[in-house]
Amino acid sequence: MPMYCPRCGYRELDDPRLCWACMDGEADPARAMEILTAAEAGNRDALRMLAEIDDARAVGVMLTAARHPQSDIRRAALTSLAATRDPRAEPLALDALRDADERVRAAVVACLAELGGKMAADALATQLAHPPDGTPAATALAWLRDERAVEPLLAAIDQPRLSGNAYRSVGSALGWLADPRTVPPLVHLLNLMTDRWITSQQVPAGLPPRPDWGAHMVATDVVTALGMIGGAEADAAVAQARERFGGELRYSQMAPLSRPFAYRATRSTTDRAELVP
Repeated sequence: MPMYCPRCGYRELDDPRLCWACMDGEADPARAMEILTAAEAGNRDALRMLAEIDDARAVGVMLTAARHPQSDIRRAALTSLAATRDPRAEPLALDALRDADERVRAAVVACLAELGGKMAADALATQLAHPPDGTPAATALAWLRDERAVEPLLAAIDQPRLSGNAYRSVGSALGWLADPRTVPPLVHLLNLMTDRWITSQQVPAGLPPRPDWGAHMVATDVVTALGMIGGAEADAAVAQARERFGGELRYSQMAPLSRPFAYRATRSTTDRAELVP
């Protein structure tokens, strides 16, 4: 039976006292010790909380857990290491790019994006040629403002079977790069999403419309990306899309679903200068 956090209701916890979703009590020394002890024992929820507690031993526990035989524990430890941005994580993360588990490698990519630096960027660039890591690695490179991400992301956005969430991630990454070369493909994607939205509204008389909210979410993130890039072509495309959507498109907050690196959240704003992370 899944266990629930008594405070926020989050489910599927190994221990309902260790809820990384609401992160209560991290500053309390006794609570910090409880989290550390559980993390040392391999508790995934505690490992995800380690980045939030004020204890000098936390990073050491994460570094040890990142080499654990169980892949879900390695993944949780690397996720917390990304939040700390501790330089001791870099050699471990570079080595973990060869991990056999795809989800662990995804956590490594996010960790390297948070650490930044030339070694991290070069390591991410080597992953571009290794599917299925290529698109996440390109997204991470875009976060680091590395132009090596441009071509892989443009190739990814042209894939006809790309999922909605992947479209959002790639579109956001192209916005981070702020490269004028990415405007035409983003405008093309925005027009496709706008057409899908309009088509979803066209139903026989007497029936309620069935809005294509997937297209709406992708279009919102593309509008945000074009707003970050700027220029006459981008501004004109955004204005046209808003008109065709009936004024329902606004700059997004770049939710965690559309960006893999939640520790550097951008604020919701229409000010282009402040949209750049």
